[in-house]
Amino acid sequence: MPPERPTPQNANRRRGRLEVTFFRLLGGLLLAVGLVGIWVPVMPTTIFLIGAAACFARSTPALNRYLLQHKRFGPPLRDWFNEGAIGRRSKITAVIGMAFGMAITIIATGDPLWIALAGVVLGWSAWCVLSRPRPSRERTTLP
Repeated sequence: MPPERPTPQNANRRRGRLEVTFFRLLGGLLLAVGLVGIWVPVMPTTIFLIGAAACFARSTPALNRYLLQHKRFGPPLRDWFNEGAIGRRSKITAVIGMAFGMAITIIATGDPLWIALAGVVLGWSAWCVLSRPRPSRERTTLP
């Protein structure tokens, strides 16, 4: 007899309580940090919500569903999980935030080592964001 196919209803039965608790707590922490990012300009929001949704998928399917169906945050989360895509506006916002973070690093430290380290990390991060495809819903509506 083949093994039972995993579904959201039986997913938690297959996982230990410790694993479910760990992912629930981590998801809650990532969600809280992501919500702070709504009001703090240089702090990203979506990446933390992606992490929270992934954790909730492993621990609390109802919270995962809530995030994926959310009016504001659902579309970029679904774009990421379904297509590995990042929207044009999100890319622009992310790169501007990284540039702002780099400027703060230059002004605050003045230390060439920290500036170089921040430049490498932020440059690599910007490349990762910009190299992702746009979501299909944007490709069909935008030039």
